[in-house]
Amino acid sequence: GELASKIDVVSPLALIRDVLPRLSAAQYLCLPVTSAGSVIGVLRAATVFGTLAECYRMRETCDQEAEWLVEHDVPIRDYLTPISSLEQFIANHNPMTDTGVLVTRREEYYGFVPMDRLVRAKHDEDVASARGSNVLTGLPGSNAMAAAWDRYVATHAGETPLVAVVDLDYFKSFNDSYGPMRGDEIIQALALTIKDVTAPHVSVGAHV
Repeated sequence: GELASKIDVVSPLALIRDVLPRLSAAQYLCLPVTSAGSVIGVLRAATVFGTLAECYRMRETCDQEAEWLVEHDVPIRDYLTPISSLEQFIANHNPMTDTGVLVTRREEYYGFVPMDRLVRAKHDEDVASARGSNVLTGLPGSNAMAAAWDRYVATHAGETPLVAVVDLDYFKSFNDSYGPMRGDEIIQALALTIKDVTAPHVSVGAHV
């Protein structure tokens, strides 16, 4: 939600001729279409002008309502959706058709995040995560967990947090007997297991 830009919306009942000037000047080559505050799709400049170029009766086409060319396949996400949850969409996006993500708040239109901004934010998040990660497990390390704790305390005043500490019994004996490479495999397997069974909102870290 913090990445979203406020873009004026279009009514599905607006005439295409009235939308054309706005679409030509649209910074992100599309305009959100909403009805009674709810997002129903977008008008993409490429689709609208491509359709007009193919139509023999330009005047009749321009007199059509915008709903005729609304595209409903644009991704819509809530304001609180973390960037990390959009990883698959970002990785598979088509630069020709995926112009960005529409953002809602309390189920009403809030803004629009262009694809280039989303990709850049995901990259920055990955870099920051890598800096604070434990190399062996890939989980956030001591510094990252300390920062996460500080953020939690600052935003959850009066709440009682639940903290769980996991330790490996007899790990030193195992490591001495089977070697450090097998010991690393055990640590990595434990890290993956903990990550798989915890909810997305739970912070998991590692100190080895």
